[in-house]
Amino acid sequence: MIDAEKPDAIVAITPLELTLDIGRELLSLGIPVLLEKPPGRTVGEAIELSRAAESYGTPHMVSLNRRFNPAVVGAREWLRGRSEAEALQITGRMLRVSRLEDYFISGTAIHLVDTILSFMDGVTQVYSERWQTKAGGRSASAQLCGSKTKALLLIAPDSGAVVEPCKIVGDDFCIEIDVLGSTLSIMQSGSLTLERRFDDQPPFVMDGSYAEILSFIHSVENGDRLSPTLQEALLSMRTVDAIERGAMGDISWRT
Repeated sequence: MIDAEKPDAIVAITPLELTLDIGRELLSLGIPVLLEKPPGRTVGEAIELSRAAESYGTPHMVSLNRRFNPAVVGAREWLRGRSEAEALQITGRMLRVSRLEDYFISGTAIHLVDTILSFMDGVTQVYSERWQTKAGGRSASAQLCGSKTKALLLIAPDSGAVVEPCKIVGDDFCIEIDVLGSTLSIMQSGSLTLERRFDDQPPFVMDGSYAEILSFIHSVENGDRLSPTLQEALLSMRTVDAIERGAMGDISWRT
């Protein structure tokens, strides 16, 4: 089909176990491609894909759609417009119901991790604790440490609730994001500075998928740089790998 139709771009929605092989093959074609998240089952597979992309020079993007969630985008824009406003403490939770798959943290909770990292100045240390629910869900709590910002995460795939809130605290401001409900509120100096709701939009708009696809298509049309790339997604992969392993300190690449 690709040989016959010669598409301008490809969206590759793949099961996790096939992402490496299919992604590597598609990158070899040189056609701009949007790859499924996570970019591989392991950090090692993500590195292989990143090296393939670099070798072939193929424009590409990883589908981390929370980056395009309208509430997350609104919070990032508010912070960007205030150079003095720095995130110092971030908390985030991802709770789900009966999600017992082995790859929940790397396959789904990478969304939470990537969202939080988008507000941080990198990560140098991860402290993670793991436990299993009676049904076999593999939960985790984690602290991520950057040079200025720290984050606390709770990942509970068998909690009986479906929520994904994020709170960003700095000097004299507090940002609250309901990622799944796509709502945003910002308090500053004791007053409500900004409140925005996107919960009247279709789910594919609220979760950022629509804006992500638009960004991909428009960037391909205009020849703009695609983002996030595999190289950019490696930090999120590296972090979820550390959480999966129950890391306690400095994190390093594991191939």
